[in-house]
Amino acid sequence: MQPSTIEVVTFKLNKTATTDQLAATNEAMSAFLLEQSGFIYRSLSVDENNLWHDIIYWKTPEDMTKAGEQFMQSEVGKSIMALVDDSSATMRKMTAFSEAYHETEAA
Repeated sequence: MQPSTIEVVTFKLNKTATTDQLAATNEAMSAFLLEQSGFIYRSLSVDENNLWHDIIYWKTPEDMTKAGEQFMQSEVGKSIMALVDDSSATMRKMTAFSEAYHETEAA
């Protein structure tokens, strides 16, 4: 099996955005991702410094790139980006070195 491509986006909300506003985008974001080729898994978390970590697993780097382009054009993408402090945002792409799956998740 080919190793997954991992997209890690970190950001802070802008001064006028709220956690509730970000939470309101979750359903639309999940629907968007489920339509994307190669999507595997996403988690969104926040740390003690109010830095958000959006971690998405893809089957291939090409899947990640194509979905990213579509995200920036989508309504949900525009909604989320309006909440983000642009100066705090970073995006990294990684290839999984090692992966372990729960038996029921690997199928």
